[in-house]
Amino acid sequence: MDIALEEELRSLRARAYGPKADISQDAAALRRLDELETLRRERITAPIAPTADAGELPEDDLWDETDREVRALFAPAPEANPEPGAMHGQVLAAPTDSADAAHPATDRTPRRRRLLWVASLVAAAVGGAGLTAAVGVMLPVSTSSGAPQIATLEANSSITIPQGFFGAAADTQAFEFHGLTLFQNVNNGIFGNGSASSDPTSSCFVVLGSDQVPAPEEFDSSSWGYEGPVYSACSTGVFPAAVSVPFDGDSPEELSAQFPSGRALQFVLDGDRIGVFLDSKPASTPESTPGSESAGE
Repeated sequence: MDIALEEELRSLRARAYGPKADISQDAAALRRLDELETLRRERITAPIAPTADAGELPEDDLWDETDREVRALFAPAPEANPEPGAMHGQVLAAPTDSADAAHPATDRTPRRRRLLWVASLVAAAVGGAGLTAAVGVMLPVSTSSGAPQIATLEANSSITIPQGFFGAAADTQAFEFHGLTLFQNVNNGIFGNGSASSDPTSSCFVVLGSDQVPAPEEFDSSSWGYEGPVYSACSTGVFPAAVSVPFDGDSPEELSAQFPSGRALQFVLDGDRIGVFLDSKPASTPESTPGSESAGE
């Protein structure tokens, strides 16, 4: 369309869609507006020379169009204006947008596919991150406390444990350590780790105060009692029987005197020997006094 026709079309559009619309009263002007609109649409929808890929926009244009469509999804809706001819019982068709006319529905197909492709990439990335978080990472845990071994106990044949005392057998092995007596027993679900074991290789032992062990001639297996803490454990599979004993008010005086900074002992049964490990309180540092500063300061 030449400049004169464009100017005429703008004038008629102002009469049809402007704030002072009056074209509904002018039949000739309405026909002329329809003619010019039709002419303009025909010029816009004229065949366009194909690009490198016929029927599709160049790669850069596809990304530009995708970006515009994504932004359009979140753009605020325009304010609705009343149709100019509605007040007079006639509604005029709004002019066709030039951008829509230039790119018909068939040209939008590649852009729609690219939008779906971008959305699938985002969904895959989010799903992969969620899967990684769900699986997590297993952190290694040390099986050793790092406490030093301070002794290895050998069986003491001079100690006799009454048969049946905390599950002791007739020929049970016994050990001593600074007021504590240790001896092997049978894992029958009452003594040991609290549950009967079907493993014949399972080994159990008990730790208690030496002053609480009765003499064999004074022990009655059908009726006996005990005062004080008792600690026990059994081996399971490849894991040895290990008993932890804290230093507290029930600890033997000999034990507390031998290890004044002790916090706990661990006894680990290894065949016919028992290893002893000590956990001690951190060494306290002497507090500084007002006269401890050097003379040069």
